[in-house]
This record gives sequence, C-alpha cells and structure tokens, in this order.
Amino acid sequence: MKKTTFAISSALALFAVGAVAGSGVKGDGHGDRAAHHAKMVDRMFDHMDANGDGAIDADERAAAQAARFAASDADGDGKVTEAEMKEAAQRHAAERAEKMASRRFARLDVNGDGGVDQSEMAEARGARHERMMKRVDADGDGLVTREEAMAAKPMRGHGGRHGGHDGEKAD
Repeated sequence: MKKTTFAISSALALFAVGAVAGSGVKGDGHGDRAAHHAKMVDRMFDHMDANGDGAIDADERAAAQAARFAASDADGDGKVTEAEMKEAAQRHAAERAEKMASRRFARLDVNGDGGVDQSEMAEARGARHERMMKRVDADGDGLVTREEAMAAKPMRGHGGRHGGHDGEKAD
C-alpha cells in the first residue's frame, strides 16, 4: 500500500512539474530556448518555493506533491483511482489547451483589436512559411523538391519529441 501511494505521489509530482513546465516549447514564440527555460524555472519556483527564499527544499517538494495528490484525489479517501487520475489528466489538458489558445490569439491579434482578421492570419502563415523555406529549401531556389523535403530534419511535434504552439514548430 505504501509503495503504491508513493508511486502515485511520485507520478503526480512529476505530473505537477510537467504541468508547470509543459507550457510550450518555443519560449517567446520565436524558438528562444533560453527564454523558454527561464519561464519554466520561474513557473516551477512560483509553484513550489512556498517561503520565497529562492530554493526548493524537500518540505516544499513534499508539499507540492501532497497538493497535487489532494487535487487528484476527488473523493478524499487517500487513494487516487484510475478514474481520478484520468480526470486530473483531462483537467490538466484542458487548462493547457486554454492557455495555448490564449497565447496563440495574443500572437495573432497583431493590432490588439480583440479579433483576428484574414490579414493577421496571412501574416502568421507567411512567417511560418518563411521559416519552413529556410529550413527545407536547401538550394535556396524558392522551391521545395521531394528530395529536399525528405532530407530536412523533421519538425518537432511532427514525429519529434516536442511540439510548439498551435502546430507551429520552432526552428
């Protein structure tokens, strides 16, 4: 029983850190991994550094794990069932999707009018197209041949380990 509780607590702790860290790969939206890493660390410390001393100790890690466990243990019986774990995962996925949609909208709504029009969409598509062409068009002729497409390394999220925002992938 203790091993099962520990295993579930450990899994939930990793889920919690993943929830904090798994908020996007592209950092500032332009492939800035250092900025992305800094954001992940900031979120982790905001979530786990309860006393604000700039360090996460064993008690703070345990408290974060316990909080995540309690949030997943819907009926409060001290055990997380498979159904409760699935529900927690679905909540996490929904929260993440909402945050990603908000970030995407903020990037696309260039003029800040609260709506995304065709020109803003076209601008975003154009920028994505330019990044793709730089990555794939090996000879720089403005065309992508089958050979160039096959030789290009896969974009993250399309067979790779990490996805970016909205199906866009960092260069």
